Amino acid sequence: TFADQTALSEYAIIFFACGLDPSFLYETTGVNNLKTFVEQGGSIYASDWASSVIEEMYPNKIQFLGLVGGEQIITASITNPEIQSLLGKNTAEICFDLGAWAVIDSVAAWVTVDLRGTVMILDLTSLEIVAKNNTPLMVHFSEGKGKVLYTSFHNEAQATDDMKKILDYLVFSL
Repeated sequence: TFADQTALSEYAIIFFACGLDPSFLYETTGVNNLKTFVEQGGSIYASDWASSVIEEMYPNKIQFLGLVGGEQIITASITNPEIQSLLGKNTAEICFDLGAWAVIDSVAAWVTVDLRGTVMILDLTSLEIVAKNNTPLMVHFSEGKGKVLYTSFHNEAQATDDMKKILDYLVFSL
């Protein structure tokens, strides 16, 4: 499907879930077609290990530390006013029930950070668990007429009530 621009144009949103087989990323046609899909008004939602899709498509927008996030519950600051209004508060409980999740290091100035928090990560230099403050957990940006959204978390059994409401919001905002 990714190699066929006509097939892609039949979709409004493409979801890339954690655990994705990124083999299609090694074909330039698929990546270029996905970029065109977004530029023409399509949306992409990627989570956790699907960070490889975002890295390949938009290497200058979101920089990742790697799969260094540990199992933890984070009280994230909500920086998106619409999500604050939806939840009626300025923080959200985000649960990571597995280790080795993709941690965002930084984002370009034109990328919007929706949630951020202090996360415990494995420092690959010292091999110690350290706190990384003010870490983006959910981000989005526009590209042409479309939108790209990435979350470090996903909607599996560990989803808290806050996460479920946020994920519903995400789906309907794309």
